Amino acid sequence: MTALHDLVDWVPLGAPAYLFLITVVVFFHELGHFSVARYFGTRVETFSIGFGPAIVSWTDRHNTKWKISWIPFGGYVKFFGDADAASTTDRDAVEKMSDADRKVAFPFKPLYQRAAIVAAGPFANFILAIVIFTLTIFFFGRAIEPPVIGLVYPHSAAEAAGIKSGDIVRSINGQAIHDFDDLPAVISLSAGQDLAIELERDGRLLTVHATPRLMTVTDPLGDKVKSIALGIGHDVPAVVSKVLPGSVADKAGLETGDVITAIDNQPILGFGEFAAFVDGHKDKSFALSLRRSGQPLTVHLTASTATKGIDNPHDERANVLGAVSPPYPKVTIVHYGPVQAFGAALGQTWLIIKGTLITIWQIVAGYSDTSQLHGPVGVAGVAKKIASLGFLALLQLAALMSVSIGLINLFPIPLLDGGHLLYYGFEAVLGRPLGERAQDLGFRLGLAVVLGLMIFVTWNDLARLNLF
Repeated sequence: MTALHDLVDWVPLGAPAYLFLITVVVFFHELGHFSVARYFGTRVETFSIGFGPAIVSWTDRHNTKWKISWIPFGGYVKFFGDADAASTTDRDAVEKMSDADRKVAFPFKPLYQRAAIVAAGPFANFILAIVIFTLTIFFFGRAIEPPVIGLVYPHSAAEAAGIKSGDIVRSINGQAIHDFDDLPAVISLSAGQDLAIELERDGRLLTVHATPRLMTVTDPLGDKVKSIALGIGHDVPAVVSKVLPGSVADKAGLETGDVITAIDNQPILGFGEFAAFVDGHKDKSFALSLRRSGQPLTVHLTASTATKGIDNPHDERANVLGAVSPPYPKVTIVHYGPVQAFGAALGQTWLIIKGTLITIWQIVAGYSDTSQLHGPVGVAGVAKKIASLGFLALLQLAALMSVSIGLINLFPIPLLDGGHLLYYGFEAVLGRPLGERAQDLGFRLGLAVVLGLMIFVTWNDLARLNLF
């Protein structure tokens, strides 16, 4: 019943957001393949967003069939000479082709043209992300949050090192830190290695040493994930700094100085966790565990939609049901010219690529686990959360997804674009294509790997939703 309720709640905002993300990212990926194929005179038979039967379809003047299909988990471009959407060669058809047909068939194009057509899809994804980041940075600026530590997780490397809430991170292993968003990338690079962390505390500098380790933390969307971390967060402690008269919090008996420790027996560390829970449980009652003057107590609240909701966390304070948070660090919006915005977009795209590769390496090496991996179900849930923040946030998520999908497609797994490029690499070295048996075996293995990954991440998504 809960799953059905969540699905009904997801549809109005989550469905259009998910379809927007998939359509934009897949369309530009396939458009990359399509455009370069057309440039080299390759006949394109089908351009599909989604798989399965078509919802709508039409044929252009070049006799390419365009369609939007019912299964929104990807898409494909099918070239003349291909046997299927995976771009395996239709050997029977190829043998019967006339000289005129061979001139426009994909399998008969020169090696460099085939490689360029295949690589164009992932690189179109990178270009899309760079364009989105450039435009958003240029028109809206870039938020720079000072590297002030808000939370220190219990039993973490940060706590063991003596790091405290309110400390300002100035450098890590000699690398200057200016933005809180710089910290995750620097920390994740050092899995299992000691970090020399320079802090500013009460106006004086000090250096502590800590080794990041695998732990459960709350990500920016409020989900619990396991990752390599120091155990610090930019959220402020879950302390009530003020109670607005006549509010839900006031009527429930909350007082200034109350420390929120749990909601429905689930531990709470940061005020943002409290805010995220309330935002996701409107009109529902819950038990709020507090510590007041060192003594535990419990109050019951209803997340009434009639009460003022959660303020933008970039403001100095958040107001949740009339309970006001401690001050958040002041966020500065830095504005860029077009050239600087483009440079910043390149840097942001590279950080996503590097972060994705580091995460995969950490999972393979055992430094992290798979809780950070999302499949279609997980992406659908994320789409709803991000869409609730506004279209600009959804557009930036599309850019992030575009980079990730482009990168994953370059992995040397047969069936993906990177697998085709791997085959072309062998062809360049050997002076001839790999044998049919070797290619068929590779595609079968690639199909098994891709299907296995899809099943695994979907299972991961369902487990995250507590559906079994």
